[in-house]
Amino acid sequence: MNSIALLGQPNSGKSTIYNNLTGSRQHVGNWAGKTVEKNEGSYTFDGVKYSVTDLPGSYGLSGNSDEEIITTDFIRSGQSDLTVVLVDASQLERSMFMLAEFARLEKTAVLVLNMMDVAQGMGKKVDADALAKKLGIPVLPFNATDTKDYDKLKKLIASELKAPHRLTVAPPAAQSGVKADSQAKFAWVDALLGDVTDSGSTAYKMSKFDRLMTRPVLGKIVCIGVVLLAFLVAMIIMIPFMGVGEMIPGLLHDPVDKLLTGWNVHPWLVSIFSTMIPNVLYFTISMASFVFGVNIVFGFLEEIGFLARAAYQFDGLLSKLGLQGKAICPMLMGFGCTIGGACGTRVMDNWGQRMLAMSIVWAIPCASIWSIIPVISGMFFTWWQTMLVCIGILLYVVVSMTIVSKVFSRKLAPAETRSGMIMELPPYHKA
Repeated sequence: MNSIALLGQPNSGKSTIYNNLTGSRQHVGNWAGKTVEKNEGSYTFDGVKYSVTDLPGSYGLSGNSDEEIITTDFIRSGQSDLTVVLVDASQLERSMFMLAEFARLEKTAVLVLNMMDVAQGMGKKVDADALAKKLGIPVLPFNATDTKDYDKLKKLIASELKAPHRLTVAPPAAQSGVKADSQAKFAWVDALLGDVTDSGSTAYKMSKFDRLMTRPVLGKIVCIGVVLLAFLVAMIIMIPFMGVGEMIPGLLHDPVDKLLTGWNVHPWLVSIFSTMIPNVLYFTISMASFVFGVNIVFGFLEEIGFLARAAYQFDGLLSKLGLQGKAICPMLMGFGCTIGGACGTRVMDNWGQRMLAMSIVWAIPCASIWSIIPVISGMFFTWWQTMLVCIGILLYVVVSMTIVSKVFSRKLAPAETRSGMIMELPPYHKA
């Protein structure tokens, strides 16, 4: 079977292309010895079957994160017959940095200029033919939302597997350190794009919402407000399913009780099947519906590019706990479901950061606990005392998180192993 690998930076449209290529023929697992998700699928074109591996999204191939190590090792191993390198045509200068690092591996490849419609809307033009001549590999202008472009991509992949082109044009290696090497790569990209791109007269302007989101104080307030609104929407999604689940005990109790009693079944078995199991179904449906709602809402926020801005906003605050801004995402999930928040720590760059974030997430009360606290407090206190109890518990959570981070960060994320978070704020997309 012909093997293809999809390589690209986060927000380059790689997952969209992978999903449209493979459809329902996908397998999701983990890379060996890692918690990084492994996506594999396949498709058939002109009677030939092709396997597709969606490599983890990363900003380069020379870092120390699990994603970059896995991606580099996979490409070097030669497990794929062809690598499809995806770049964002609307942010070409930055997204071509991945190609600069890939070029040094001298592997067979095709370059896909995704989001051409966005680039054209910004007044940018790219001469794909001229770029292909410079690189010595095929270059395909592409729009991931246009179904017609997928036939072009499949035809290009099929022809390249028959007569592959190897990318041998690469930036020179710098001998004086990481900074000089990065400068050499960017200089290579600038020289490559110099006469094949036209930025036009449309300059990028930061939206009013982004100007607000990037302010140190107001940005955090807006971010918290959006997250609270997201949980409210998740609760609204949950309500119809809760109503269905709430009807189950009432609908099943009497019929099941009469049926089993008529069969002379032991009373404790009757109680299990007529009362316990329907109630378990009710609670299961209620919790599953909330998790379902949270996944939909936060998936939407991720797709449009909001969570990247939340990570940027809270990076400075979380760095005092020994974490990067990325940890805000699993922490927010922890308020909805602790298990979901713990699973979300896989976005952290290394094992130590992941374990530290997981330890802190477990200190956060989940939605079910927050729903119980006011009810129980209201039985013993007045409404304003109940509010004080909730505020006190919230402060206790903050203190607990701080203590946990101070105790474990020395071993899990020592100061000398920490690095600043580098994150590109993607343009807002339609979900």
